Amino acid sequence: MIAATQISTTSPADAAKAAGVSDFKFLEEFGAIADFDPQKSAGTDNTVAIQAAIDWAYSEGRGPPRALMVSAGNYLCGNVTVYPYTTIIGTGRQSSNFWCADGTSGKWWSDRGNGAQKLMLSGLAFYGRNQPRLTHICEFGSEGIQFGTEGVLTGLWMREAPNGVGLKVDGNVGIIRDITLLRCATGIKINGNGNQVENIICMESRDTGADLAGTFIRGLHLEATSSNGVPLRITGDCHVHDVFVSTAKATSFSHFFEVDNLNYDEWALTGVHLLGQDYVISNGMMKIGGEFRGGTDPRRFTGANVFARIDVHSGAFSLGNQAWHAFSIELTRLQGVLQHRIGSIGNPELPSHHVSGIGAARHWFGKTPMALELGDVFATGARIAADSPSKIMLDTKGKTAPEDQAIQCAVHRSSTGTVLTARAGFTSRGEKNSRSQTLTIQFFDAASGSEYDLNRLSEGQAITVGLSGFLA
Repeated sequence: MIAATQISTTSPADAAKAAGVSDFKFLEEFGAIADFDPQKSAGTDNTVAIQAAIDWAYSEGRGPPRALMVSAGNYLCGNVTVYPYTTIIGTGRQSSNFWCADGTSGKWWSDRGNGAQKLMLSGLAFYGRNQPRLTHICEFGSEGIQFGTEGVLTGLWMREAPNGVGLKVDGNVGIIRDITLLRCATGIKINGNGNQVENIICMESRDTGADLAGTFIRGLHLEATSSNGVPLRITGDCHVHDVFVSTAKATSFSHFFEVDNLNYDEWALTGVHLLGQDYVISNGMMKIGGEFRGGTDPRRFTGANVFARIDVHSGAFSLGNQAWHAFSIELTRLQGVLQHRIGSIGNPELPSHHVSGIGAARHWFGKTPMALELGDVFATGARIAADSPSKIMLDTKGKTAPEDQAIQCAVHRSSTGTVLTARAGFTSRGEKNSRSQTLTIQFFDAASGSEYDLNRLSEGQAITVGLSGFLA
């Protein structure tokens, strides 16, 4: 399930020429020495040489484009400043390696507020070496100056910043792809508008695997986020597609996915596959705004035999084609007639935003007639079942089998003087090739277990039952 990037045999010089860059130099021409030994933690500190090389490569307004070439080898350095309109090309993220010098703090590679428009990095690896005071391995776009149009980050490896962010980008319409983040507090954090992102792998993040906004992302691998971390956090104007989440060693989570919809409400999370179930979800699979949704039993979503698909579009939670529903039904006798309304799960007087699959649902009272036959159109939203006055029937729009529906109910309030329980189920109706499902709620006397005849409601008495779950 791990994305692989093919290693190119093209030399850095050839890559620069192919990109139209006519003026390029190698780090060694500025005095850099690639002699760092990771085993001995010893080598030449190249901070001054690397900075001089990047200063030279900053080509805005300096004639033909320039490129800085990074040969294969291990380069030790401290804090480095990058600039807009700069191209830095290596031989690959396992061969052209930068290693963080002891004592480095704050932002290791950063534009420091210069802006990073049209910055291009390709084929490089950045090893933070677990420096405890690192806040970022790489940060492009900061202090309100964004990454900018046509920036490209591709084929990068960033790892080992236990208290920092692996890669932070703040910008618009950037191209970010084929990047691996390993053992950082936050793997990747992207802000801005219209960034095109693809093939991102975040492994062993302490707090957050990916924190995304203003992003269209295809292919996101989130593996082994620490217990009590959040594998994925997204904000508005963000569309995330094809996500693989592996819990690996973690044992407990408040929730898996978090959506901050305070300022924006256009977002999507689709094609999610979960691997592993030996963990505990304490609040819900998703946190959307201030609400937890999706239940706390991971076995419903994943496991050895099931790869469940989660689809979320601007607040509508679903599994595959199953949409999340949460609403209440209030039954009462008014002016001698049994009436009902369907509304918010907290207050049936208010409309519910999670009742899209229930036909004719409305939050004002209407008559509750007897269903003469299963083929009746439920113009008023609900009817008393023809076979038992202890049941009410709601028309649903789905046409899948009853076993593909999953919904539960509970009596929230009863003024009948009888303690009641309720049970929800489904019945197929209509012709064989165009069957739809009827949601049936049946009421029982909690003390005796006998069916409770809804016709017993006297004037002003009411029953409210809440329902939540998935309808296809």
